[in-house]
Amino acid sequence: MANYDKKTYFGFILQGKLRDAVEYLRLLPSNQRLTDKYHKLYEKEPRKLLKMSDNKIVNEILEFFQEYYYDVFWQNIDEDTARSTLTQKLANHFGISVPELKTEEEKINFYDKNIEPALKEAITKQGFLYLGGDTQGHLGPYIWHSTEPTEFSVEIPSGEYRYTVNMMKGFVSRSWMAYISFGKIGAGGWASEDGKLNCVWKGENRLKRSAFQVDFLKHEAQHAYDFEHFDNMSAVDLEYRAKLVQLIYAVNMNSFKTFMSEASKANQKNSHVYASYMIIRNLSKAIFGVDYQSDFIKWKNKKGKIAKVALDLLNQYPKGTEKE
Repeated sequence: MANYDKKTYFGFILQGKLRDAVEYLRLLPSNQRLTDKYHKLYEKEPRKLLKMSDNKIVNEILEFFQEYYYDVFWQNIDEDTARSTLTQKLANHFGISVPELKTEEEKINFYDKNIEPALKEAITKQGFLYLGGDTQGHLGPYIWHSTEPTEFSVEIPSGEYRYTVNMMKGFVSRSWMAYISFGKIGAGGWASEDGKLNCVWKGENRLKRSAFQVDFLKHEAQHAYDFEHFDNMSAVDLEYRAKLVQLIYAVNMNSFKTFMSEASKANQKNSHVYASYMIIRNLSKAIFGVDYQSDFIKWKNKKGKIAKVALDLLNQYPKGTEKE
């Protein structure tokens, strides 16, 4: 029987491969409680959706997204079809007329210009904060109770900068990754193009840990720097550079192992997993002289070398982020 590794499970979640994640969990009896939760939510009939908020209006809206997550991640319905179904349901809910939408661009524009404003208005009227859009190619709202700004000084390879970090507290929805993993993984925050960093609050005691200082603070500070210094940088390039910064300052091999687990070149719209693939590919070429070294055992004693090459790759931009 295989040994359970949570990074493998997280890797499946980050790639949106929910059925693979659940099958992996079933390898060991110790995961029974979590697999039972998946069975109850996705397999048991009649299906019963989660109550995500005590606020009736917000919970009703989130039920539409729960059905969308079910379509995309469990039924493996293609994104375009699932998104069109969600758009129609939300339009009916808000009394919005939907014209004939033929192209993907038309569908995205209609959602952004008509559905998003209606969602934001309905949710903020209930006293919540809201961020819409998509995360790694899939829709899913961020809804939380309050924000507290805090100042941090952050060192990244280009220098030391001061950033305002908005500590976001009281989440009722943290998009699709948190939903399909029952909150075990999900966006820890993001950088705004206005130079502010937004962090999911996880308690005062976590602020000194590398998960915050490096994996969040330095990662998002690099995004803020790139927003300021580059025009029209792609989502993949942004993630590629920020993940390289994580490796430059890493205190252990955890981030690298996560990147290996999630790396995939199958879907370039999922910028996190594709950027991770690019990183492993480019490090493999520089360190081992091979196209792609997928055996983690061979990387275990290479932390110092990884950090050095990661800095070289960051400084090679844009050549270092060249896509296949």
